[in-house]
Amino acid sequence: MVVRVVPLEKSHDSKEFDCTEEWMVLEEDRANAADMNTFLQRRALDQAKRGVSKTFVVLETEGMGPNRVIAYFSTSVGHLQPDDLPKVVSPNMTIPVIHLLRLAVDKKHQGRRIGKRLLAYFFSRAVIVAHEMGIHAVVLEPLNEHVKAFYEKFGFLALPGDPERMYLSMRDLKAWLDAHEPELLSKR
Repeated sequence: MVVRVVPLEKSHDSKEFDCTEEWMVLEEDRANAADMNTFLQRRALDQAKRGVSKTFVVLETEGMGPNRVIAYFSTSVGHLQPDDLPKVVSPNMTIPVIHLLRLAVDKKHQGRRIGKRLLAYFFSRAVIVAHEMGIHAVVLEPLNEHVKAFYEKFGFLALPGDPERMYLSMRDLKAWLDAHEPELLSKR
């Protein structure tokens, strides 16, 4: 399958997007998946217009739905307080970060490494932004233990003072990307 990643546009077809996964048996997990779907379908474009977050989508480029969204991620920038990650900067300076707000793959396309490849794409974009702007880490808030385990495979760690959130320093992100990008790009 050929995929491309582009900023979300009104012309993209997301009405049937559903990121529910087979392991989701708890009502809370299904509600979280429904929220991920609703965000893409109803709120992502509005947030982009308002400058709150930016959503990027993977579009199917072959078959019957060339504009059909099969995966997405949303991101924004922000900061952490100096005591969130001790010894990074002086106690009077906030720490600039990129937030990975959401990442989801449509259930019809799960199990094809699209999520991993999309995360690697996000990493490559984060490296560019960090190089040009000065960013210390990527921060995210996993919805549950299953999602947390996914991100741990990439080196994400719990924030020392907030185990509900995870981070990956740009140094470690670059190292992961350098080690894995060739394999991700060589396989479809």
